[in-house]
Amino acid sequence: ATPAPSAWQGAAMQWLNPKAWLAAVAGVGAYTGGEQHLLWLFTWIYGPICFLSVASWAWAGSVIRQYLSNPRHLRLLNRGLAVLLVGSAVYLVI
Repeated sequence: ATPAPSAWQGAAMQWLNPKAWLAAVAGVGAYTGGEQHLLWLFTWIYGPICFLSVASWAWAGSVIRQYLSNPRHLRLLNRGLAVLLVGSAVYLVI
């Protein structure tokens, strides 16, 4: 079996996240107006918020993994997501 990636490898992969890059660039453009001190303020606010967001997703993933280790729970989740997917496709067609 292949070993799971380390925390450092996961952190390094975040540099390849296009959604994070777009959010950062859009935030800088929207809130700094080209002023240096506003760029630093944005960085000091945005950094911890992003860290807390990623940490929250990681925590939620570990909790959900424990719940989904039960095959019945996993099957229910997959069926529920399938219903939502079909429902959204029907909504788009109508």
